[in-house]
Amino acid sequence: MMPSVAEERRAPRIVGVEFPFGHPFGMPNDTAMQRRVLALGLRVLAGAAHFGTRVDLDLEWPVPLREAYRSWQPKEPSVLTTGIGLRGRPRDAHIAMPSRKTRAARRMRTSLNLTELLVWSRLRRRALDGWKFRRQQPIGPYFADFFCPAARLIVEIDGPAHDGDRRSAYDQRRQAWLEAEGYCVRRIAVGEISRDLDAVLDGIRYQLLEQEKLGYSKRPRRTTSA
Repeated sequence: MMPSVAEERRAPRIVGVEFPFGHPFGMPNDTAMQRRVLALGLRVLAGAAHFGTRVDLDLEWPVPLREAYRSWQPKEPSVLTTGIGLRGRPRDAHIAMPSRKTRAARRMRTSLNLTELLVWSRLRRRALDGWKFRRQQPIGPYFADFFCPAARLIVEIDGPAHDGDRRSAYDQRRQAWLEAEGYCVRRIAVGEISRDLDAVLDGIRYQLLEQEKLGYSKRPRRTTSA
């Protein structure tokens, strides 16, 4: 995983192993090679002192890359590339592929911690006075924990990982950028949620009312007629 993404996900140590053809631990069915790669990866993980640490290992792919590429190609073409011309343009229909940030946001939505899940259970499906919230929303170079588009309100949950001068400086830069773009940022400590979730929700509700006074309004729900 990229160091910047690891930092945003509050994961202090994440190791990435890169090999050709999407085989992260080496040659398929080569148990000895995979064990060696895993052991070296764990050694790098234990010794990394800061984000961006990179170690190039002296491992050679045992099969010539050209031969490996031919032998590992699927027999049938992928449905994603069917009908695409030489320049990568669809012949029949446009096939939209999610961006890297979209894929990252989807992964983050499936790995919320218990505190974030608790807050999300009270915000989802317009549960808070009809305001629509999204979780892990990409905004510029950042990801917002919870975001209300109609009110341009961002709710951030600050856990223990936010302690320390380095993380504090990052949070300040992040908040300054978001506020400069016209977003309202409300930060909530994990301890506040543990003590009184209803009071936290009342605080979010109050901020939504303040945004409403500035001209922001709830978007009406779609209605269907028989």
